Amino acid sequence: MITFEVKLTEDESKALSIVASQRDATSGELLAAFAADLTYSDRSGGSDERMLAGDWLSRQSYRWIDGELM
Repeated sequence: MITFEVKLTEDESKALSIVASQRDATSGELLAAFAADLTYSDRSGGSDERMLAGDWLSRQSYRWIDGELM
């Protein structure tokens, strides 16, 4: 496994922790599951999850300007 650093605001971190804990997961596990769906990994949740992750990326692409999320 490879570890990534994710930069979140304090509020985002707290909210993500709450969402994850409501599903008996950690924030890292939740983000890893999303990444698995987005990348069509063997660990993906299924075809619907892959499709929805791809849709999310398509809708969010306009938010990146010069490599930064705006």
